[in-house]
Amino acid sequence: MALIIKEIDENNVRDNFDKVIAQGPSVARFHMDGCGHCTNMEPAWNETKSGLKDENVLAGAILNVNANSLPHIEHAFKNRVKGFPTILALDIKGVILDEFKGPRETAHLKNFCHKHLKKKATSRGGKRGGGKSKKRVGKSKKRVGKSKKRVGKSRKQRGGESTMGFGFKGLKIKKKKTGTGPVGKLLGAEEKEQYEIGGIKINKRKPRAESSGSSSSSCAIL
Repeated sequence: MALIIKEIDENNVRDNFDKVIAQGPSVARFHMDGCGHCTNMEPAWNETKSGLKDENVLAGAILNVNANSLPHIEHAFKNRVKGFPTILALDIKGVILDEFKGPRETAHLKNFCHKHLKKKATSRGGKRGGGKSKKRVGKSKKRVGKSKKRVGKSRKQRGGESTMGFGFKGLKIKKKKTGTGPVGKLLGAEEKEQYEIGGIKINKRKPRAESSGSSSSSCAIL
């Protein structure tokens, strides 16, 4: 609903007064032709109307009602109009909400209208259910430098044989020990380590502890 500003006199009161106030709260100034006080406040009243129209934040009606229309108004509030100017705030049924008693100046008149008229409904831009879309911001995990390596170790103990495997992306290294179990030692099996790197097997033999030979190890590619 927009702010309605209307002049009411005996010629249009029947068609307009009830219809206008039924749309929302109203502020009505009752004035009389030839009234000095009404004439003196005219500039402030006109400035109030134009200022509120420019603000465009209120909904309801501001009515300038000539005294000659009162006989045609059927609401009981007209009995409160005993002098001029009289300014009343009315609800949609013509019931008095308040009467203006302050200085007849623009600022005070505007405050009275802001107090009793409705705030205009404004359309909110953007999408329903939250306006701006919510951005989900989380800390992203960056993989910097070398590619992540998945390293897994598996150990097996079977009949004196132990194995250890390392898994790298695109490369598999397998380490195997033989001759280390109880049965192997009892049979005098040679203790050695075997590496398998990318399908290539390398044996590394270790001298037995009781051997008096060279302690240097030798590697053989199979």
